[in-house]
Amino acid sequence: MFSSPDHQPLTHVGRFPVYISTVYILLCTAGMLASVILGAAGTRLLTELYFSPHLFWRGHLWQVLTCTWMGPPSFFWLFGIFLLYQYGIEVERYLGRGRYLILTGGLILLPCLVYSLLFLAGGFGVIAGNESLVIGVFVAFATFYPNIEVWNWVKMKWLVAACIFLSLLSDLSSRSYVGITITLAACAWAFLYIQALKSGGWRELLDFLKPSSDGSEGSTFRPASNRTTPRQATLPPTRELAGRGRISEEATIDALLDKISRQGVESLTAEEKSLLNDASQRAQRRQRRAGDA
Repeated sequence: MFSSPDHQPLTHVGRFPVYISTVYILLCTAGMLASVILGAAGTRLLTELYFSPHLFWRGHLWQVLTCTWMGPPSFFWLFGIFLLYQYGIEVERYLGRGRYLILTGGLILLPCLVYSLLFLAGGFGVIAGNESLVIGVFVAFATFYPNIEVWNWVKMKWLVAACIFLSLLSDLSSRSYVGITITLAACAWAFLYIQALKSGGWRELLDFLKPSSDGSEGSTFRPASNRTTPRQATLPPTRELAGRGRISEEATIDALLDKISRQGVESLTAEEKSLLNDASQRAQRRQRRAGDA
């Protein structure tokens, strides 16, 4: 899976791989520097790069593409860049560029869409910043690996939940109901998109969200972990997959990644983890050789 071009870096700068997430980080850095320079100069050009529904619907269409990258420097800006680098690249390598662009494209457009709807309801002002993109990518990673331990003591799902809770408290303390709405919308989009991919598509996701078949009111939703798909039921043991001459290494890795997406990384055996780690190291060596070439 990771050997296909869609899961590889865009290019290399020396030995440093450049992903879509790397480009996002560069755009955020350039936007932060532009915000400082233009803000210090006191020019109106800065507001032209933020998103304002009032101006957007009068022809300032570029604001959709610029507002995400603008924003002043702060500790939270730096923390967001770290999250985007640490987890954004992992999500991109897992999904592939095409699906990652759909995920992040939705996260970039969501604040503009939400603020436009509020503008129609009588709101007015401007928005800018990469909070929606950062928290959405963080939620996407946690949806893939909810039970992975961070710093060997807290599970990823609880860390993400705490970050979302603190973000909502911060917006609530400043009465930023727009910020609360955007944060919740970004989390919902990231979670549902990844769940749709894990379930096999939007139709399968809606099917899993339906009440149980007994038709009783107040019935609980069926968790995805309790559903058995044909692919899960017929998946051969890893040793058997690796030993068959007609089964390629890529097919073996695909089977392991599919198992992780459906059951979590903790479901892997020691042998399966070793196979996955060896494949990852071989892919990294190929990347380094490509960069040297």
